[in-house]
Amino acid sequence: MTERNFERELHHYVYRDMENGDDVETIDYRSLANILEELCDRIEKLEKDREEWYHPESGIASNNINS
Repeated sequence: MTERNFERELHHYVYRDMENGDDVETIDYRSLANILEELCDRIEKLEKDREEWYHPESGIASNNINS
């Protein structure tokens, strides 16, 4: 589990409208895009590492897991 505070990273805040009761929640979409890009990069790295580690055509797993 991550220790990251995504509410802080996304600049999440809630505006409480005391008069009308219409609360508004907002986030910074550029921050969301950066988090998604980081996630995609990590997934691609894991996929590449898995391809280097396991060779399905031979059914043999490589012993070299230190990348």
